[in-house]
Amino acid sequence: MAEHKVVDFYKRMSSGTKMISLTAAGLVVFIVLIVIVILFTVTSVGEKDVGLVSVTLGANLPAGTVIATDNEKGPQAWTLGPGYHFFYWPWKYDIKKAPVTEIKEGFVGILTAVDGKPLPPGQTFAPEWPEKEFGKMLDSQYFLTDGKGYKGPQTSVLPPGAYRLNTEHFRVKIMPAVNIEVGKVGVIKSNVGKEPETGALTVPDRTYRGIVLIPLSRGMYYLNTDAYEVNRISVQKETLSFNPLIKGESGYGQITVRSQDGFEAPIDVDIIYQVLEENAPEIVARFVDNKGLEKSLVRPTIRAEFRNAAGKVPMLNFILQREQQEKLVLQNLSARLKQHKVEIHEVYIRDIDFSKDPQLAALLKTQTDREIADQNKTTYIRQQEAAKEKKVLNRTEQEAEEERKVVIAEQKIIIAEQEADAAEKKADGEARAIERTAQAEAKKVELLGDAEAVAYGKLAKELGKENIALLEFLKEIAAGNIKVVPDVSVSGSQGSLLDALMGNYLKQQKNNEKK
Repeated sequence: MAEHKVVDFYKRMSSGTKMISLTAAGLVVFIVLIVIVILFTVTSVGEKDVGLVSVTLGANLPAGTVIATDNEKGPQAWTLGPGYHFFYWPWKYDIKKAPVTEIKEGFVGILTAVDGKPLPPGQTFAPEWPEKEFGKMLDSQYFLTDGKGYKGPQTSVLPPGAYRLNTEHFRVKIMPAVNIEVGKVGVIKSNVGKEPETGALTVPDRTYRGIVLIPLSRGMYYLNTDAYEVNRISVQKETLSFNPLIKGESGYGQITVRSQDGFEAPIDVDIIYQVLEENAPEIVARFVDNKGLEKSLVRPTIRAEFRNAAGKVPMLNFILQREQQEKLVLQNLSARLKQHKVEIHEVYIRDIDFSKDPQLAALLKTQTDREIADQNKTTYIRQQEAAKEKKVLNRTEQEAEEERKVVIAEQKIIIAEQEADAAEKKADGEARAIERTAQAEAKKVELLGDAEAVAYGKLAKELGKENIALLEFLKEIAAGNIKVVPDVSVSGSQGSLLDALMGNYLKQQKNNEKK
């Protein structure tokens, strides 16, 4: 029994080992198959590529449909983005790689959808998508399903940038963007939208067909130029030269005019005109562009106005009165062209060629000689008038000088009189001052004398007259006016010292009086 059990154990072990071996082999096979499937069904899309998918096995597309949206046979609306994608069986899927659509600066991508709803009746372009839904429009799956996009030319365009488009669905035509230069405006002619009112030259905006009222100012615009034609109109001052020597678009032949007296002469003319920005749409509606405007309106009107002006005056007057003729033509030309929204700024007659008509040349020479003679005569007359005026001027200057001298002399006399009067008044003042001073001194002396007399009287009464006299002599002696030693000697008993001194004093007074 034990041996049977061992044998059974080994048999089971052998059987298990075989099963494990078979399982491992199956796993290896399975992994190999997975690797094979991955290798045969994987596809990779680069960063700058778009994976375009086409189904080769499946239901047929509905009639009139080009792009599949539900895995029908044919090109698919959905695309593969960058990275690795698995289980795209080669017998069911055909995957092509297309480059990302790039629009450079200054260019625009014009789109045409090969599938979608039919365009509305009477329309040649699909309506423009709202800006916020523009990204959804470029998703072909959304465009053909929920977006309900229209088949055919699209009004919406691709501005500069990179786009992962399904190029099986969208055809892209790269065109230059609309660039409006300095000094010009762009007038849009819309080929999409509603029909305008009958007879209207312009329409309010791009939702109507026709010439759009508001022009494009300077700048870059990304427009579908098939849907919106842009005509550029110059709004700066333009010069038209009627001169055979000036070549180019602004140069035209001379204008031949016939005068009232039958003379003919070619003239060279420059005209400066301008179309204002707000009038540009109407100009486009009527004349298409500046060339059409000049050819159909401006140039014929200019020629007509100069011929009309010359036909109203003799040729000699037309030649000699050039400035007046310029002003006349400017006035009439401005009035006529203003009705057509054209502004005329300047009119210049550059030259009048009279050399081809000998009679006119001779007439002009005669007139020139006459004018020279008149000018010489006028010059002589003016010289004579100038000499007369100079003579009068000299006389006037002499009279003015004499008058000036008289005025100066009168002024000197007045000044001298004023000075004499002042001196007289000064002398009178000094005399009065001296008189007053003398009177004051006299009064002073009088008062002093009276005071001294009163004092002397009182003193004489107290001391006696002889003592008073003695005091006066003593004062005189102290002042040095009387000599103490007398010139005579007095002797005898009858005289006194006072008598001797008095005698000497009287003698001195007498000598002083003689001196």
